[in-house]
Amino acid sequence: MSLGKQNQEQHRKVLALIRENAKLIEAILKMFIDGISSPVLILTDYKIVYANPQAIKLFGYSTRALREHSIDDLFKTNKPQPFSSYVTKSNGFRTKPSERIAVRIENRSGSGKWYVPTFKRHQWKGKSSIVMSLNDLDLSNTNPENILKNELRLQLALKGSNQAVWDYNLKTGELYLGKEYFSMLGYKPEEIKSSYDSWHKLIHSSFSTKLNGMISRIAEGKETSVNWEYLARTKHDGYKWIMGIGRVVEWDYTGAPVRMVGIHMDIDDRKRLEIDRLDMWKTLQGFIRSSTDGLILTDHKGLIIEWNAALERISQLKRNSVIGKPLWEVQGLLLASNEKGREAIERVRNAFTSLAHTGKNPWEGLIFESQILLATGEIRTIQQSLFSISTETGISIAATLKDITESKTALTKLEKSEERLKLAVAAGNVAVWDLDFITKEKYFSPLTFQLLGYMPWEIEPTVEMLEKHIHPDDKNRIRESMEVLFETGTSIDLVFKIKSKSGKYLWIESHNRIFRNESGAPVRITGTFTDVTKQKEAEIELILHREELMKSLAQQELLSRISIILNTNMPFSDKNQSVLTNLGQFTYASRVYIFENSDDLRFTTNTYEWCNTGIEPQKDSLKDIPLAPILEWSKSSEYLFSNNIKKELPTDIAELMLRQGIQSFLIFPMWVENKAIGYIGFDECNYARTWERSEVELLRTIANLIAFSYEREQILQRTTQLDA
Repeated sequence: MSLGKQNQEQHRKVLALIRENAKLIEAILKMFIDGISSPVLILTDYKIVYANPQAIKLFGYSTRALREHSIDDLFKTNKPQPFSSYVTKSNGFRTKPSERIAVRIENRSGSGKWYVPTFKRHQWKGKSSIVMSLNDLDLSNTNPENILKNELRLQLALKGSNQAVWDYNLKTGELYLGKEYFSMLGYKPEEIKSSYDSWHKLIHSSFSTKLNGMISRIAEGKETSVNWEYLARTKHDGYKWIMGIGRVVEWDYTGAPVRMVGIHMDIDDRKRLEIDRLDMWKTLQGFIRSSTDGLILTDHKGLIIEWNAALERISQLKRNSVIGKPLWEVQGLLLASNEKGREAIERVRNAFTSLAHTGKNPWEGLIFESQILLATGEIRTIQQSLFSISTETGISIAATLKDITESKTALTKLEKSEERLKLAVAAGNVAVWDLDFITKEKYFSPLTFQLLGYMPWEIEPTVEMLEKHIHPDDKNRIRESMEVLFETGTSIDLVFKIKSKSGKYLWIESHNRIFRNESGAPVRITGTFTDVTKQKEAEIELILHREELMKSLAQQELLSRISIILNTNMPFSDKNQSVLTNLGQFTYASRVYIFENSDDLRFTTNTYEWCNTGIEPQKDSLKDIPLAPILEWSKSSEYLFSNNIKKELPTDIAELMLRQGIQSFLIFPMWVENKAIGYIGFDECNYARTWERSEVELLRTIANLIAFSYEREQILQRTTQLDA
């Protein structure tokens, strides 16, 4: 036998011996596995190729039947990844102890039990396989039912707080997104595949550059966390603000980042409110700058954050020179160094001290006068009020200042012309009255009737006389208060209006005290009268000033809201109808409408309409109205108004409006490229309404916005036709 044949024969014998040894090893492994008291399985290519008796008993299937089931169907884990993914990692010896999972056996009967799997690599029938043993879970340490309950709680918490988990592999580009992410955008579960490409397509294009930059910095190790706000497209072609928060949690052996996890949060409401607040602040700034009264805004520490143009004119101090300085420090530069000036500075200090300790402004609603000394040496008299503003950072102070030097001078001249009466009033200052029920004595000081403008010989001051002059709105309240005082009280303070000789009503502040005998019966009552008309009128003026401010802010809010509506992607007709609804609800008009003119300007048609409660719609009956008389009547007017339709309008137009029950109207023509395209109008059917100037200006601005929206829609339609 040649040497080559000898080697071949020897090689054949070695292979046969290896095969025999492999069969022996498999038989030994099978005998060993069958003798183990816990369930053991052998996995090859994600299939169960052998199961010991304990495993067959556990599943209720034969080994042959087990081969027909996927391991992902037979095992459910307490992790988001399928069981086969975990087996892949285990086969590559990449599983760390911290990554151990629990599996639930899905047996033939439908019931199940939780186990912790352990893995060993082994050869089985010539293939690389895994021997997996199932160990009872130590319920004292890790209860899988509790794990699932906790995960369910986590899912509910994420859903309830509009949050979703994400897991991103920087090496493979694989992205896992919790189903809550797509739910918060309006998609159904499984409607969109959880992948990086699917997610990236939902992101608004303006945020893509920033996203790519963040991923690059993370991959280069320059950053380890992200906190990012972006717009994501919803199912209905809108956009919602999302915040992504996450950090790197896994690195490879070179220190390069491999894996990031985090959450997505729905911040749409908060973000849009933040944007609205910014718009409102810009609106408020515009109001502040255009106000004719000086206005100061401070933060909660008293540092000046706004000093408007009117205050620059009054104080002759430039805005840039005072911003960021304490209010009382700037006041010290202005106020005359007299007692009133020092009181004004101390008043502001006390206001901030009180806010810090009690949250209350002791000078809320009060008006003070002081003098300021200008750089030119001129002294001006100002009227100042302090009121508090609640913000997210705390309560701060705003101050209004009005230059009353001229009015003060005029008032001084008027007071001098009545010097005798003022001296008499100043001498007494307070009117005093006293009634003694035992002796029947009555006393009224001379100032009692002087307050009402009477000379001493013109009227006899009595209780009956005073009751007769009290304002009808106050009589019952005063009578009831005095009855309570006589029955059980000891003292009472009253403020009421009383009619003077000239017919004008004065505000009187009255302090009253009753005295009783040992048995509790009233024996004497005494009181004072003080004229507080100026103070009350100042308070009322402040209230009206505040109401005017709030009204202006409401108008600016309406303007902002309508601007947002006209700039959305909703259908053009829906935008117009939404604008009319907002205008109707804001103005309380009977009817708000839009007429569109035909291209040849022969007819006009009511195309959009909003009607208040109880008002009959007119849109369907106002089609193809002849436009010539309307154009002749309106000509080039900026707006049309009438609250006497029959008298002020042409007969045919007046009859048309009167048939609709209109008592007054306000109409604004809409122009596009010097062509009258239609009208927006406001009808009042309940009374002859007169519109305030500020309302007319606001509605004219809105009418211009609507006309611009029409112009933009026409351009869009022409562009679409050209593209087609």
